[in-house]
Amino acid sequence: MRFAICLLAMLVLLAGGQGAFTTRNHTATARAATLQAEDGPKIFNVARKSKKLIVTGENFAMGAVIIVDGKPQKTDNDESGPTFRLVAKKGAKKLTDNAVTSITVQNPDGTASDEFSFFKGLTVTLDDFNKTIELAVGDKFLLNLSRSPYKWTATSQNPAIVKLDTDALPVMGAIGIFEAVHSGQTDLIALGELACHNSTPPCLAPSLHFQVTLKVK
Repeated sequence: MRFAICLLAMLVLLAGGQGAFTTRNHTATARAATLQAEDGPKIFNVARKSKKLIVTGENFAMGAVIIVDGKPQKTDNDESGPTFRLVAKKGAKKLTDNAVTSITVQNPDGTASDEFSFFKGLTVTLDDFNKTIELAVGDKFLLNLSRSPYKWTATSQNPAIVKLDTDALPVMGAIGIFEAVHSGQTDLIALGELACHNSTPPCLAPSLHFQVTLKVK
């Protein structure tokens, strides 16, 4: 009887030890997966230079690939910074004019960056303040008035001539993409405000005003 009791106790202990071992292994695997995701590739900026598509970021492994709208491009790690700069020599040819393209980076181990939206076309910035911009019907432009910590709202004074493209993918840091839909002339006006402007009482920091004239042919 004592032998049977001892044997049963040993089996219980072994089962418990196996359960603890399995739990520890699962915990270690979960932690490894988390670290892998945290250490995966990240995109900070995308630029084009002639036919080249240049992606900067971090955690780019040797052999990382730039993916444009789901299609892998022939990619090189830049010699001056192989872990934070990738170049697809003909990648810019895959970008569609007046449209937002989704770009990701994938490392050889399968980890991939979040999608980065890139607009190929005219970009209107604070440097264009009070300028007149000529467009043709069907043209689009990206309005990017980055000046942190200001947040902007923009309005076309005549949406029948130039309107906000509500179907376009959002581009990080930009107000939006506008489209010329009819010939004529209108103004685009934007207001930049701080969070403290909505506090009680509101802060005395100035708001920022931006305006351009748009001529559509």
